[in-house]
Amino acid sequence: SFIGESRLDICDKHAKPLIQEAARYVCSKGEPYRTLFSIQERDQVRWFDERLFPILDTKGEVREIIGFSRDITGFQEGGSAPVLLTSLMDLLHEAVITTTPAGKVLSWNRGAELMTGYPRDELIGSTALSIITPDLNAGRDVVHETCYGEEIRDLKAVIRARGGRKKRVLLSTSRLSFQDNIVSGVCIVIREH
Repeated sequence: SFIGESRLDICDKHAKPLIQEAARYVCSKGEPYRTLFSIQERDQVRWFDERLFPILDTKGEVREIIGFSRDITGFQEGGSAPVLLTSLMDLLHEAVITTTPAGKVLSWNRGAELMTGYPRDELIGSTALSIITPDLNAGRDVVHETCYGEEIRDLKAVIRARGGRKKRVLLSTSRLSFQDNIVSGVCIVIREH
């Protein structure tokens, strides 16, 4: 039933910018991209694992993209793994943020809400660099550095909380790479300093 329809017409408002960013990444870098996102269907949230691969022309430029989406809702017995993970993350006092390779916020736990003053719905889909700004941290872009192989451990950093307040924190990062070393995102853990 989706033949001939726009890929973006079947997505909710949170998934649409993530899929657009994924397609832009594949077209500009010529590299595969993997992302997890949810779609709200009436009263149910469904989770998808999507992988995009570039199809190159004879000049090595991206001619089109082939994508594979897999519905992973309820993969874990007793409920969906993403819902369980979100519940566990909300029990932590530390701020735990996950982003796409380009820095768009995918998840924002309760600890991040308390530490920054920003509610989850306000930050999902925005850039993490609005909180962890390079201008407050000697020009460092922690998302970019992590994507290109540098795991950061207990970096003394400054974040921008709601209302422009600056907070000194300890920041650690790691790459999210699920298969074939394709970087699908970055996990950032922030603790009070």
